[in-house]
Amino acid sequence: LILVALIPVLSVRFTHPIEALSKAAVQIAQGKMDTPIDVTGDNEVGHLGNAFETMRLSLQTRLKELALLLKVSQAASANLHPRGNLEPILAGIMEATPAVCARIILVSSQGSPTQEISVRRPGRISWKQAQAFSGPLLRLAADRRAVKVQDASIYPGLFSEKTSTALGFPLLVKDKLIGVLLVEYRS
Repeated sequence: LILVALIPVLSVRFTHPIEALSKAAVQIAQGKMDTPIDVTGDNEVGHLGNAFETMRLSLQTRLKELALLLKVSQAASANLHPRGNLEPILAGIMEATPAVCARIILVSSQGSPTQEISVRRPGRISWKQAQAFSGPLLRLAADRRAVKVQDASIYPGLFSEKTSTALGFPLLVKDKLIGVLLVEYRS
């Protein structure tokens, strides 16, 4: 008699987490990734619930990254003018990273800096005449390899005043340097 009374209670205890996982799978299939999956425990169903939650978070992150990539590529491809192409790229960098500044310095066919476009938080875009390369930028332009500047303070005037670390990347077209991308960070 006691066993008969326990069967419905135990049945609900085992089927409820499985129903919750089933509902979560339907939500994920519909692209609804905002609701956390709260099925936990030390049994197989709990482990499956944790795996579902990890999958949901991973898919959510990947979809945000793809949406940003699509936004940047659509904006860049919609305009043939350098301003129209470079601004969305820099805005995408600022959106995807904790950088304090992202800059592209365009160079002439002789390798001399010509124009600089920069985006600083909170999203202010500016164009200006570029300064001559010095320090790590000169090395980057010559070697055409990425550089990391651990202590930006040793290059006064080269980086934003609040920058502690900077990454520099050569922008190449058919092995020819057309510019330099700088991404600056605070520590």
